[in-house]
Amino acid sequence: MDLSNATPQEIEQFYASKGRDYYGNFTSNQLRNFFSEIVSLRTFYRTNSSEKNKIELRLRKLKAMLLYAEGRQTGRSNLEDFRKDVFTLIESVLNHTGDFNKKLELFFDIMEGFVAYHKFYEEGKNL
Repeated sequence: MDLSNATPQEIEQFYASKGRDYYGNFTSNQLRNFFSEIVSLRTFYRTNSSEKNKIELRLRKLKAMLLYAEGRQTGRSNLEDFRKDVFTLIESVLNHTGDFNKKLELFFDIMEGFVAYHKFYEEGKNL
């Protein structure tokens, strides 16, 4: 997804179209650990928005964290599809086209959407 030109409808469609199987492939703990790093990055960004190099480094660190989590996964979880989606989003933010700050804010919004849909599809609920 190219975040430099994404509409609100395209953004919602991106995480809303995934379905129960997609969100059931990873655990709440895996998502919580990853999302806490995103919240930390968002807090850093909002107080240090001029520190683009540090923000980019932390985005790249998120990719490494997902690879690590995927490597540690047990038989119950499969982070591959989620990782690919997040990598695509991060690369879109890091791409030099468009407004970096706008794309980063959209990335944060999309990650919140993933958390909301994961909670909705959480095992044993909303069947």
